[in-house]
Amino acid sequence: MKSPLIALVTRSLASAVAPIAFLSIALSVPALAANLELAVDPAAAEPVKFVAEEIRREAAANGMTLVNEAIAPRVVLSVEKVAGAAAESYRMRVQTEAGRRIITVLGADAAGAMYGGLDVAEAIRTGTLDSLKDSDHRPHLPRRGIKFNCPLDERTPTYESNKGDAEFRNVLTMWGMNFWKAQIDELARSRYNCLSLWNMHPFPSMVRVPGYEDAALTDVVSTTERAKCPWTKRSPFGAR
Repeated sequence: MKSPLIALVTRSLASAVAPIAFLSIALSVPALAANLELAVDPAAAEPVKFVAEEIRREAAANGMTLVNEAIAPRVVLSVEKVAGAAAESYRMRVQTEAGRRIITVLGADAAGAMYGGLDVAEAIRTGTLDSLKDSDHRPHLPRRGIKFNCPLDERTPTYESNKGDAEFRNVLTMWGMNFWKAQIDELARSRYNCLSLWNMHPFPSMVRVPGYEDAALTDVVSTTERAKCPWTKRSPFGAR
């Protein structure tokens, strides 16, 4: 059964193309232009929405305010499928039209547009937006990820040796969607696209096999709290 966590990762690879809406952001960073217009599709796939928020977040962190200024430099995030383009690749094109600087990110898919947008967000953070130039990007590795040992319950620890207490103190954390959202967001910022979940024994806490329901635990045990097993709630491993 596909879990909400895996569905979330899968949706991050989807792509969408629709009419573009515009938002303007004023920059107060001296090294950057006075204002910036961000053009992003409000009906875009989740990765594009995510990176649009990243750009807005970096803008706010640098004292930027929203304005409506047609002469401001523009950043455009878009998905443009090109035959033969590698998955998650993107092109960045910088041009000047009527004295106006336009930075366009053309993703081969939604993930590619996200990665290009992250370049823009990082340039805002580091004050190097003006140094962006034409460039083409494609992944060197199609799968980039981490192996994550999940301490789901004290009775089924993720390590053979129980010499430390880190796993036990984070059991309940593993069952919170806030943790997984923050973790997956950080993976996206680091350009990872794969999350491998590991546990010594998946049957008690990760799956419930028809005909072997009694092998699954009915609650969650940690060093500090005993919690009702959230199978019927929205959890990383879903309803079982």
